[in-house]
Amino acid sequence: MDADKTLFSSVFHLHSSTNICGFFYLVVHLSPGYQLYFATVMCTNRDKTCKIQSVISSFLWILLACALYGALHSLLAGHRAKEFARRQFGPAGARYYRLFFSLQGAVTVLPIFILAWRLPDAEIYRIPTPWSLFTLLLQILALVGLYVGVSQTGALKFLGLDALFPSTNTGSVQLVTGGLYRWVRHPLYTCSLLLLWLVPTMTWNLLALAIGLTVYILIGIIFEESKLLREFGPAYAEYRRRTPGLIPFLKI
Repeated sequence: MDADKTLFSSVFHLHSSTNICGFFYLVVHLSPGYQLYFATVMCTNRDKTCKIQSVISSFLWILLACALYGALHSLLAGHRAKEFARRQFGPAGARYYRLFFSLQGAVTVLPIFILAWRLPDAEIYRIPTPWSLFTLLLQILALVGLYVGVSQTGALKFLGLDALFPSTNTGSVQLVTGGLYRWVRHPLYTCSLLLLWLVPTMTWNLLALAIGLTVYILIGIIFEESKLLREFGPAYAEYRRRTPGLIPFLKI
């Protein structure tokens, strides 16, 4: 069986055997979407066709799940949702909203990872040793970065747990510009992107997950920047002017 072959190697074999012109060959190399398209159109073997169509379906379902998660997350992160909670539940709604937001975010993201784990999948590439060890090291550093970044902003406040400990809630929010935030404005997003894209073995499901969550992060940054500008005004505008967004030394 060809189960151990990657989707790319199957497409390459099919293109070679049917004498497809070099242009299509280059397109397949350069575009994941075209790899799936040409593989589906040209694969005449029934088992292979069913497998590839299943992978396409998995890819699209994961992207859809990411889009729904992003829409819900953005809706609940907005000012209107917070005001609605405050009107409906009074001071308790405002106090516990961040905790609710964190819990729903953790719960609703789980189905995306379950889909990526359970749906039919196929390998795209595998980083060979010793380079895979290097990517693993970078992922470990990204995890450390996530911990440090959350610690800098206050883990309890970040998760909303400060609502459970009134003595730790000072009520004032300060703009953090030191530590990791000295190098980029969104170190938590930078570390998350490293975790998503530096997997040693990339599959179509993981690619869909990485694309979907990357788009979610980039759109989320736009909303978050607007919120921070409203909250901190000129101080954040100056911080944004001098500090890169996601990549150190690259002013974007």
